[in-house]
Amino acid sequence: MDFSERQSSGFNPAAPKDDATPDAREMNMQEQFDAFFDSEREPTQEEMQSMMRCLLKDGSICYPFVLIQAKEKGNLKYSEEQVAQEQWDSSDVFIARAAFEKENTVDYYFRDIEGQYECGRIIQDSIVRLDQEKAIVHDLEQGTPVLVRGNWRTGKSSMVASLTKHEYGEGRDIRWSVDMFGATSVSDFQEGCAYEIDGWIAEHGLDGKEKTGDDVRQEREAEHMDPFAYLNRYLQEKKETLLLSFDEVIVLAEKEEKLLRYIASLQQYDHIKLAVVLHRYAAFEKNFADIFQGFKTHYMRSLTIAETGALVRRPLEGTKVTVTDDAIAEIHAISGGRPLEINTLCYLVFDPKSAQKRRQFFVDRDDILAEMDMSHWERRDTWRNIRNNYEKVYSKSMNDEERAIIDRLMQGEAPCAEFDAHMVQPLIDTTFVERDEQRDVYRINGTLFQTLHKENV
Repeated sequence: MDFSERQSSGFNPAAPKDDATPDAREMNMQEQFDAFFDSEREPTQEEMQSMMRCLLKDGSICYPFVLIQAKEKGNLKYSEEQVAQEQWDSSDVFIARAAFEKENTVDYYFRDIEGQYECGRIIQDSIVRLDQEKAIVHDLEQGTPVLVRGNWRTGKSSMVASLTKHEYGEGRDIRWSVDMFGATSVSDFQEGCAYEIDGWIAEHGLDGKEKTGDDVRQEREAEHMDPFAYLNRYLQEKKETLLLSFDEVIVLAEKEEKLLRYIASLQQYDHIKLAVVLHRYAAFEKNFADIFQGFKTHYMRSLTIAETGALVRRPLEGTKVTVTDDAIAEIHAISGGRPLEINTLCYLVFDPKSAQKRRQFFVDRDDILAEMDMSHWERRDTWRNIRNNYEKVYSKSMNDEERAIIDRLMQGEAPCAEFDAHMVQPLIDTTFVERDEQRDVYRINGTLFQTLHKENV
């Protein structure tokens, strides 16, 4: 069953009594868990209806003609009203029951949940850092180009993708990942961009005329114009604007600085809203400051504890799983409020093997701590990518002085007066150090970073 279709089951065994002992409560929760996944259990009305909707949508139940046609044309055998009233053929009931029996297992149920905690791909519809998103939009709308900054795997690309989803709308942006170009000169880069720009103008047809990309290319080349100047003029004539973003520009830092300067120069075009995703890289920071003059910098901050809770709990909506507030607090402390670490930890917590071991839908702080047992080889293997990422951050994002600060704070928190605040700020900006304002001390942000970094050193 598609995760988005899964609804909270009507199956509801008796809840544990408040006055029960801890052992009795745990036994009661395990009994509920076992009863839910009992292979002999009859599905509830809600479960059967939900299963029927899924089978109708994926084409498993359709009229007796080609399955592909049923999917393409949305030809459903039953209406929503018929599903709600259970007006379906007995043969289809058999199919739905068989599918329920297959899917109502610990492995299937939690594999569905586990898969919602994405640990790699770009998130197109982020539910966190919405305040930063609004701040970025404000700058763009004021005509200020922006740098979306941070270390590797901190959500920079997801922020830009969500700008399109939440603010500008599909088709009102052009996004490029520079590492896909392979350009070694400005002219090569322009040529690669021109193809996409010509296609965008032809596809959107803001002048109401039917054109192909080749038509636009011929018109542009006849005027011998820079493709971005041509795009800007086109937008100006149509009284439109467009979000233009470049990702992975860090690949240009060492050998192709002239291309970085060309990208920065695109801020001159007033109908193009320019956003550049730029990793923090200590060796190039002075050059970046010189190249990207006039840009407003937005570092991807750590998530708040409330945002951590949202990231953990949103995928659980419509399931029977609950996560306690103390578990959320522990996840936040372990991760330092970094989404990759949060999602990776949830991936472990909701692994079917872990769920079967707990035998309950209730996840508390002790369950989170149990997943942090680094002596288990499977757990260490899961954290390998994050450990390698930490090593990259330490060796490339931080300069010598910043590494010295990290090494000092690895020994324990320290008074703020011990450090030059200007030197510490980049470490706060990139989420690895936090300041306790009340106690006036600095500390490492995230116990996982402390644990894994000590292994690397």
